[in-house]
Amino acid sequence: MRNLTARTLRSRWQRLRFWLYFAITLLTLAWAQFTPWQHPAQAQNVAISAPLSTQGSTIIDTKGQPVLLRGVNWFGIETDTHTPHGLWARDYKDMLKQIADLGYNVIRLPYSVQSLRSQSISGVDFSIGSNRDLQGKTPLQVMDIVIREAERQGLFILLDSHRLNDQSIPVLWYGDGFTEVDWIDTWKMLARRYQNQKNVIGA
Repeated sequence: MRNLTARTLRSRWQRLRFWLYFAITLLTLAWAQFTPWQHPAQAQNVAISAPLSTQGSTIIDTKGQPVLLRGVNWFGIETDTHTPHGLWARDYKDMLKQIADLGYNVIRLPYSVQSLRSQSISGVDFSIGSNRDLQGKTPLQVMDIVIREAERQGLFILLDSHRLNDQSIPVLWYGDGFTEVDWIDTWKMLARRYQNQKNVIGA
């Protein structure tokens, strides 16, 4: 009798669970029908007046308009190429344009302390379009050029201290041949360098 009761309860619970899942699925589909997801490119493209600030929990521009940040990562400067990746195949201006055309308005730009102290870059085909602008430049000068072009195309920049050396991600903010002072000095240098660059909005 006890086994029969257990089987009955289990059967009832399985049926109940099925109908619960069924109801949740119907509700989800109904909600999706009335609130369709939008790709960032379909979002309203409103010009943002920099610099940005906050009002409570809201990011606003200089006109007091709320700002929704929609971002992508463009990695590479933190690696041993010391430049954003993809420039071996594409024009950096075209890549920035594609990001903007897709409806994004902010780029997270990782770097390493070692890369910004280096004097050399690699992984760039200088024969492609505007990539010739980068020839003979240091990694820091490449960062300058990318940030200025991003501003011209209406894109903001978030700087990311991603690595210390250009090979691996550290456990702490010091190590891999670099000290805490090296890490802090790099941040101070970037703060001074971009203090008047309105599209650099955070780090």
